[in-house]
Amino acid sequence: MSAIVNISDYLGTVQLQQDDTTEDKFDTIRDEFSDQYVYKLLGAELGNLFLANLDVNGVPVAARFLAIFNAFASDDGCEGVQISAGLKYYIKQVIWFHYARVNNVLITTAGNTTKLGENSEPAITGNVLAHNFNKGIKTGKAIQWYICQNSADYPEYKGQHLDYVVGL
Repeated sequence: MSAIVNISDYLGTVQLQQDDTTEDKFDTIRDEFSDQYVYKLLGAELGNLFLANLDVNGVPVAARFLAIFNAFASDDGCEGVQISAGLKYYIKQVIWFHYARVNNVLITTAGNTTKLGENSEPAITGNVLAHNFNKGIKTGKAIQWYICQNSADYPEYKGQHLDYVVGL
């Protein structure tokens, strides 16, 4: 199995400290959720085909999968422009959400921090979690729109409706 995202992909607003402890926790969460979100996005059949098409670097080989893996912007003729940061971005955002939620992580310029006390305030607010998760879902919805517009290229598509979350 090739990983779509690795801890080294986490920079900027989804920065993760890169040390042995963080990497082990990250790998566990990534391995638990990554495929699940591919299946939610694409459905089981198309999701399996996508995952089987990944090379050793986690990048798809087939053109139809590269089209949704890479970022795109397309006029939709009705609502404006559909903008996708790519399937890797979608996975990156939702995995960060699960990592930060499970580990109560606050991303700071000094690295990842958490509160020490059991009864202390959470280090990260639900609004930050929701914001980053929803950025991934917005890209996921654009990918699903693209697939529906190009349904002849994706006859196996049976993706699920993706929902935004409200501050937790």
